[in-house]
Amino acid sequence: MPHCKRYVGGVETVRRIIMKGPGAGFGSCIDIQRPDLLAENLVLNPKWQHLFEPEVQKKARESLASMSR
Repeated sequence: MPHCKRYVGGVETVRRIIMKGPGAGFGSCIDIQRPDLLAENLVLNPKWQHLFEPEVQKKARESLASMSR
């Protein structure tokens, strides 16, 4: 809730997830062949891309590229 002291909002939460690097959820989505559920894809989606800084987009691209290796 916005009135909570620790509230940071959805965009900031996604930014933090991306900047932390791929976690357990990342591997799970890849295992079930659902990369579309990854926060990285949300960040790179043209509909939402304007909400995220270039450094966050770059990190998202790098994480997605690492899954194809």
